[in-house]
Amino acid sequence: MKQATMKKKIGIDISKAYFDVAYRDDGRVHHAQFSNDKTGFHKLKKWLRRQGVSAAHFGMEATGRYGWELAKFLYEEGYTVSIINPKQIKAYGDSWLRRNKTDAADALLIADFCQDRLLQPWQPPAEEVAAIRDMERRIGSLQKMKTMETNRLKAGKLAKPVELSIKEHIAQLEKAITQMEEAIREIVERHEKLAREIALLTSIIGIGENTAAIIIGEVKDITFFDSPSALAAYAGVTSRIHQSGDTVRKKPQMSRVGNARLRTALYYPTMSAMQHNPAIRALVERLKAKGKPGKVILIAAMRKLLHIIYGVWSSGQPFDPAYEQQFATSAS
Repeated sequence: MKQATMKKKIGIDISKAYFDVAYRDDGRVHHAQFSNDKTGFHKLKKWLRRQGVSAAHFGMEATGRYGWELAKFLYEEGYTVSIINPKQIKAYGDSWLRRNKTDAADALLIADFCQDRLLQPWQPPAEEVAAIRDMERRIGSLQKMKTMETNRLKAGKLAKPVELSIKEHIAQLEKAITQMEEAIREIVERHEKLAREIALLTSIIGIGENTAAIIIGEVKDITFFDSPSALAAYAGVTSRIHQSGDTVRKKPQMSRVGNARLRTALYYPTMSAMQHNPAIRALVERLKAKGKPGKVILIAAMRKLLHIIYGVWSSGQPFDPAYEQQFATSAS
């Protein structure tokens, strides 16, 4: 039987204008730098061929849009790609007492991390899902700008031209937000799968259409997660306990190591679900009866909501409050 080709573990340190690639092979370090564009992508492919690399597993940090096109290119060329939380890379470098920080050194550090860890392969989301994600993130930015301008109006008396300018800007921002929301609805209407997923998620008490769109944009595809716990970890909705000996016993905090946009989007829906969703309300009441602090209850409620999201989305069945409440009762 022919032995499978071993994949080289290659690290990529990416920035706006260029990216560095590095890996180890028989004690030697191989490094190159390319422009962060289609020309650079194809030069990388030729460089790999000259290096004799036929199979590779690339690792790169999650850097927003800078690495998106490269990751997609590598995936389409048949390479394995993993997107890594930058905090993991930093902690890994600190564990080795790393002193040097250059683009080449960062790329090699990522390669070493890939070699030492079993990483989840990345897959690009469908184009319509990526579009929803981009538009929801844009809506979030517009809403932040609107809040800033509204706060300026409330801060005190302003010169009339300044006041008018701020009000005009707020009106423009509101119009842009409405346009983005309409564009999202148009995409959903054109794609039956998206419309079905939105309907499933909004069947959950506490989740509206806007939140459902954010969830789909950030999660991308529920099949990427093999359990509700994995989804909760992705959102960073896990308790972080800090205890040491008999004296240090800090209150549990949310880990926040995860997708901040997803976590933020779920905050108000969780608050609503704590009052109106029977399954989550029952959990809240049990935790209150045990004397758990409010922050712990909120984390547990958000995690429960994510578990429900996972169950509904992965099963393709709308939320059933009676079933959830029965299950919660039998499990307690």
